[in-house]
Amino acid sequence: MKKINLIFTIVLILSSCSDFLDTENLTNKDSSNFPISSEDMDTELVSAYAANTEVWETSEKKCSPFLVSVEMADYTLSGGGTGDVTARAMSSNKQDVESMYSGTWNRLYRGIHRTNFLLENVEKVLWESESQKNEIIGQAYFLRANFYYDLGRMFENVPIHLSTEAENLPQATPQELYSQICSDLYQAVNLMPSTSYQDLNRNNLGRATKWAAEALLGRVYLFYSGVYKQEIVTLTDGTQLDKAKVLSVLEDCITNSGHALVKDFRNLWPYSYSNKDYKYAVDNNLQWIGEMGDNVETIFAYKFSNAGQIDQSYCNQPCLFFGLRGQQTMPFGKGWGWCTTNPKLYEEWSSDDLRKKGTILNVNDPDENVNYK
Repeated sequence: MKKINLIFTIVLILSSCSDFLDTENLTNKDSSNFPISSEDMDTELVSAYAANTEVWETSEKKCSPFLVSVEMADYTLSGGGTGDVTARAMSSNKQDVESMYSGTWNRLYRGIHRTNFLLENVEKVLWESESQKNEIIGQAYFLRANFYYDLGRMFENVPIHLSTEAENLPQATPQELYSQICSDLYQAVNLMPSTSYQDLNRNNLGRATKWAAEALLGRVYLFYSGVYKQEIVTLTDGTQLDKAKVLSVLEDCITNSGHALVKDFRNLWPYSYSNKDYKYAVDNNLQWIGEMGDNVETIFAYKFSNAGQIDQSYCNQPCLFFGLRGQQTMPFGKGWGWCTTNPKLYEEWSSDDLRKKGTILNVNDPDENVNYK
């Protein structure tokens, strides 16, 4: 009898402890108290965008797919300093360590997890309007598609996670992956408003728009059909996407987005900003077109945090990687000298083409008139 009483007492104590520990979280946000408002959903959306700004981190083996693709391209050399073994490895399509791109994998799936969390909690909050709800959801679909597109280009066969549940899923085929990517982009196109670039709220520049989703859909289709030689993508709802449908989407973007090409592409490059210091910019009367708010050609671009001044992993690092090494000359600034131009490209490119000199700086050309330090 004493033993039974002892067991009963322990059960009561444990039950009381359970009640005591199961209190409401009053200091931190978790799935029990977040999200509860449209502002919370926007916060979650911003956290998904933030996953795109993590460009490089050596300790986490994190690298931008854009940086990797340029480093591996035939038109560039590895560049960098004598100790930049990672640049050498990338350029030769080799590994410097076994987990060379593990951080990239983790970062992209972290972004996917955040978009999945948002999409799972859409109905838990009180929205100010249906249009606000649709725009947030549309941006989430765009970001998820963008994350998976980067994963597909980096690793090809990857698991498709569409929920926050921890699952050990098999690798998807490219056909399955691009079906999901295009389906998400179609959702984004249909959900987000047809607001022209000129009418966008300037405070929201850097966020995805309907036009960004349409443009990315065209780019994804071009990549998939070119690499895998498949002209039809079957979406997750059974709808078939072919070249004609993609062209109609792009025509809508061209006609209604308000985006266009700038008159002189050289005004996109940083040297046009320094038209008092750089002879080429002075001679050609170049004027920098500006950032997103002034640049009608920019459909979608990542916005980097000012925290990059303190934490380098949050700055626009490709500019730092690609900058000229060992000098601080205006208008190019200092950099690490990765991805230098392959001389074969310069030699084989006709000098009659304006794009050659407008794109590549020949440091041996006296007409460049740049004082290197």
